[in-house]
Amino acid sequence: RLLLRGFLDLEQIEGRVNLERVSSALAQEFSGLESKIGAWASWDDTYRFAVNHDPVYVESNLTGTGLPALRLNVFVCIDASGHLVFAQYFNLQTGEFQPVPSDLLRSLRPGSPLLYGPSGGPPRTGLLMLEGGPLMVAARPIFDSHEHGPAHGTLIFARWLGPAVVGELARRTRLHLSTHRLDGEDAAAPRDALGMPFTP
Repeated sequence: RLLLRGFLDLEQIEGRVNLERVSSALAQEFSGLESKIGAWASWDDTYRFAVNHDPVYVESNLTGTGLPALRLNVFVCIDASGHLVFAQYFNLQTGEFQPVPSDLLRSLRPGSPLLYGPSGGPPRTGLLMLEGGPLMVAARPIFDSHEHGPAHGTLIFARWLGPAVVGELARRTRLHLSTHRLDGEDAAAPRDALGMPFTP
């Protein structure tokens, strides 16, 4: 019995260590997402675009290699009233621009915990559970290049926590990793729920 208990204790310890390794690696992915959005959300061009909706901003920054270069699936700009200014979706696997998932847009309606008002607030990161799987999301209030307000809305960058990212996490942690929905693959229409709390 003592020997069996010893093995069980070792398995629990190893499980906790492995979980910490995965959590740390995932935190690094979110840190990279935050780093990318920071420069765009506090930028005079984005600050003006959230108000004037000038198509030159899109043509200069997002047409062609914008999202592929950032390794992003989603770019969304929403004004301070909660109205959608611009949304773009890029499939990193196929190399094609596609319609933004409708359940993602539903999760960004006025009143969403992801959105900021004129006073802004701290950055938010987390997992948003959608029909297509878990989406890693970073949201920031839109300020000018000196980070002065009032905030002109919300900028959102997102990337699927899909096979490519899971594979990178597995390589980094040297563990066999996969993702599974706890509510099952045959769940009803996706809810606008966060897979994990958004944190400052």
